[in-house]
Amino acid sequence: MLWIIDDASIVGVLDNYNSIVWAVQFSGLSEFDVYAACTDENVDLLREGRILCRDEDRAGSRFTSCMIIRKAQITYDAEDGYILHASGTGLKGILSQR
Repeated sequence: MLWIIDDASIVGVLDNYNSIVWAVQFSGLSEFDVYAACTDENVDLLREGRILCRDEDRAGSRFTSCMIIRKAQITYDAEDGYILHASGTGLKGILSQR
């Protein structure tokens, strides 16, 4: 399950996705890729700039190892149809923008 955060508020939960790669780096930039069905709800949730946090990284009301969506795009595959692909980096990546 992925918690979706925007403007410091939880705006939704994504619990149905095709694939997720969540690579946490302790001395580098963490990255993620999420592939989900291209539904109106998922397109609305997985917008660029939103923050994703895994349920297993939740400790009470706090989250660790959160990621920010840098790119969200819709792709087409003859076998799977339309797929929403969101990717991005760990929140440490925000510091490198300065």
